[in-house]
Amino acid sequence: MKFTTYDNDNDESSLNCAAKLTGAWWYKNCYDSNLNGAYLGSGTYPGQYLLGSGVIWYPFNDAIFSLKTVQMMVRPKW
Repeated sequence: MKFTTYDNDNDESSLNCAAKLTGAWWYKNCYDSNLNGAYLGSGTYPGQYLLGSGVIWYPFNDAIFSLKTVQMMVRPKW
């Protein structure tokens, strides 16, 4: 999976996920994960127009739940 930005659409969606959700990421589908999204607040439903735009990680919760913080850790393959 390639990295998608607003000016380089590499996701499998018919939309440009980075442009729609205002954040670059390794998107496959716009609503499965978005760790570069905005924190939308605790327990608030962002409405259909913001669906998936929060900090999300599906299936941890659904696309209307915005995580407050995340930590991404990378380790060598070997």
